[in-house]
Amino acid sequence: MEIKNRCSTEVKIGNHVLSTTSPAVIIPLVSPNLESLERDLKNLPSDGYDLIEWRLDLLNFIKLEASKGLKKLKSVDTSAETAVQSLSEQQISFSKNDHLQFLRTGKDIIRQYTQCPIIWTFRSTREGGTTPSSDEYYIELLNLLLENKLADAVDVEWTIPEEDKDSLLSLAKTKGITTLLSSHNFNYTPSSEEILQQMKQMTTTNTDIIKVAVMARNHGDVVNLWQAMNCFRQFSDRALVTMAMGGIGVLSRVCGHWYGSTCTFSAVGRGSAPGQLNIDKLNTLLAHLERK
Repeated sequence: MEIKNRCSTEVKIGNHVLSTTSPAVIIPLVSPNLESLERDLKNLPSDGYDLIEWRLDLLNFIKLEASKGLKKLKSVDTSAETAVQSLSEQQISFSKNDHLQFLRTGKDIIRQYTQCPIIWTFRSTREGGTTPSSDEYYIELLNLLLENKLADAVDVEWTIPEEDKDSLLSLAKTKGITTLLSSHNFNYTPSSEEILQQMKQMTTTNTDIIKVAVMARNHGDVVNLWQAMNCFRQFSDRALVTMAMGGIGVLSRVCGHWYGSTCTFSAVGRGSAPGQLNIDKLNTLLAHLERK
């Protein structure tokens, strides 16, 4: 199989240019509060990674705020009139000032320890996260990040309503913020044809990066992902971030750039997804491959 792994369009996250020659190593920050965030940042190595992903959905403050809107929605009648009223009440309950103060404080803490560009992510439960939320809360939060230009990059989930997705991606373009349009399957790996078809559908948006994560149950699943990536590169030069999760999928995190993935996730302490390698082990393997 001829490998076509090059992404000809330059894509940056902050000041870091993505490449399939040397994949960017991303460290997820999974702290539950700002105090533990600072402790975790103190344990970061001085080098060996290029980008930070801040998992907002794992923060206790965000968990609490997301739950408030859900409680409002559950407490009202579901008739059309009251549904509109419910949505209005939920939007009012979203305190922009409280969120901004919290998020800016967190960003300031991160900047005390690293200047790496930050990907800001709220992972919904339908995409593998653990914090229940409404679409309205998710969209309000991402709009806040974009309007106030807090982020170097923002993760936008493929499964949110199409109108909201297009609106968020357009706003990000206006603000000069890089977007990752993401899809996660924590149950299995679809066929290579199904993965390819989804990737093609994702190119109909104006996202900068397409991210696809699947769960590998056998080695053939990893091959399915790579086949889809190789075929996709004949169709599009859109930047890709892909991985097959789980222990069997580890090879996709080390060799994914051979097939066009521009980034790979690693872990310092607790990771954010199954199969993430410790940063020292990942960098050792990547360095070994470079010498070959």
